[in-house]
Amino acid sequence: MGRAAAGVGRERVLEASLDLFAERGVAGTSLQMIAERLDLTKAAVYHHFRTKDAIVLEVLRPGLDELEEVVRGAWRVSEPARRAGVVVRGLADIMVARRRRYQVMMADPAVAPVLAGDPGTARTFARMEAALLGPAPDPERRLAVGLFLAALDAPARPALRFDDELSAATVHAAVIALGEHLLGADAREPDAAGAVVRG
Repeated sequence: MGRAAAGVGRERVLEASLDLFAERGVAGTSLQMIAERLDLTKAAVYHHFRTKDAIVLEVLRPGLDELEEVVRGAWRVSEPARRAGVVVRGLADIMVARRRRYQVMMADPAVAPVLAGDPGTARTFARMEAALLGPAPDPERRLAVGLFLAALDAPARPALRFDDELSAATVHAAVIALGEHLLGADAREPDAAGAVVRG
């Protein structure tokens, strides 16, 4: 019973934190605010998470885990355009499936240092960029990858944030088209035999 209750409490902390991060930003949210949102003491929040950074990582964990899976799949593909395509499709999938978390991650500059400070996440991002760059990238390729990744920030910008008026299919198709155009990525759907790992 105690273990189940602790699990529920942890999930409540994460849900309240996501709401506050979306409303106020990560930098504008304190552990005290999270506790007050839940009508708990700060000590009760500390019971589950020792720091706000730990909460940020856990709130973003579903998308980060999916990204890690995408990157592992990409590196099982030998052809560089196809490898980049697995990453492009995976980023599109995550962007629409984890829309709210994605917007928190991309819209708040306070998140980047938290992600960079987590060795596993930093490694995943580095491997993702390497998959997009391909072997021996020239300056033009580096620019193209930089532009592609910068463009993925656009939906999280306050003036451009996509919401329910912009369908998931529209956002997904736009990311794929951009990856194909800028990177020459081959982002076709995997075939029935799974020749291309889900991206």
